[in-house]
Parts: sequence; structure tokens; C-alpha cells
Amino acid sequence: YYDYKTEDIRHYPSHRRLDGKDIKKIPTKATTTRGVFWNGVWSLSDMMTQLLLLLLLLCHGGEPQWNPREDHEDFKAQVELSLSHHPGRVYSGAGPDLLVMQVSGVNTITGEQVSNFKFEQSAYADYFNIDSMGYIRTRREINFGLSKEFGLMVVGQNGNKVGYKYIQIIVSEENLFPPEFETDNFRFQIYGRDVGATIGRIPVYDKDEKAYNRDVLLRAKVDPG
Repeated sequence: YYDYKTEDIRHYPSHRRLDGKDIKKIPTKATTTRGVFWNGVWSLSDMMTQLLLLLLLLCHGGEPQWNPREDHEDFKAQVELSLSHHPGRVYSGAGPDLLVMQVSGVNTITGEQVSNFKFEQSAYADYFNIDSMGYIRTRREINFGLSKEFGLMVVGQNGNKVGYKYIQIIVSEENLFPPEFETDNFRFQIYGRDVGATIGRIPVYDKDEKAYNRDVLLRAKVDPG
């Protein structure tokens, strides 16, 4: 008697099968992914083969499980999350609603933007909140000293697709001064440049002493006019 549960194969070494039809050839031979047997008796070569397979299975932690959904495009769809900057920073004594950073996400198959964000539950999640635009702000006063690190896992969801991003927020010295531009307007000319070519520079100054408070993130909006 041989019972192979994965394929539900049952072999009885007799003259008649379970469906009542006669078996013309005796001894019968059945082949499965686990080897070949003749009327329930294993040959020496088959036993050695099975022993090698068993050793391989033990090394890999069991039989590999094939999921047919992996070949479907929808199953491969995933959400990728990115950060405006990292790590995020707050200062000791900061109150609620202080903007820390932004998370954005996109479905890599459909191109849809993620608008559903949350934190995985943790002891530090109570100190921050995240809205549908991915903006992370303080929820309550930050009463920790310098260099304290908050570790948070951000979850972004688009339909039934989910993406994860681990972020760190560090208690640092307060950013006292905003960045200053050399002028209010900058004008550049483009002459058929290649993609990625430099078309101009925008000088920005910051009076903060700490280097991490002098980092400036620039964003530009395209004016079709």
C-alpha cells in the first residue's frame, strides 16, 4: 500500500484497481516524484536515491511548496515605499503636529499612488501619526534626550497589495533657521540637453550649526506656461 497525499495517488499491488478495471501488466510500476517501486519493494538504487532526496529536504527545511499564483501578474504586483529623507529628526521638547518626514508609495504594476498608510503597532507608534498623504508628524510631546532613536515600521496598502518601510527618527538639536535662497527667481535655458544633464544651480544657505540641520531638500513644480 502506498499513499502519496500531495497527488492523492493510491497504489494497491493487486490484479484489480479501485475502479474495478483489470490491471494487465504485473508487476505494476508506479512513478512519482519520490521514486519508483515494484509491488511495494524498493531496489537498492531506489533506496539510495530516496536517502539523497531526504538529505536535500532536510538541508532546505522541507519540500518546496509551489504556488501557482506566483505566475500571475497580479500576484507579482507590489507596493514600493520611498522617503523624502532619512533618518527623520525631531528635537527634545517638540510638541504635537511637528512635521518630521514624508512617505510615498506606488504600485509597481498599475502605477497607482498609495493613499493608505499606517504604523505597525509598537511602543513608539503612539508618539507619531501618519496621514493619507504619507506625512509623518508628532502626535505628542517628545520628552527624550538627544540621540534617542525611534524605530517604526510603515505599512502602505494599495488594494490588496502591501509594502513595508522601516524608518528611524532621531532626537536631535532643534533646527532653528530655515534655508535662504540667494534670490526669489531663477531662470535657466535649455538647449536640447540629454536626460540627466545639469541645466543650472540654485544656491541655498542655512545658518544652523549642525550639518544635519543644514541639509536642504529642494522640490520643483513644472509650470507649463
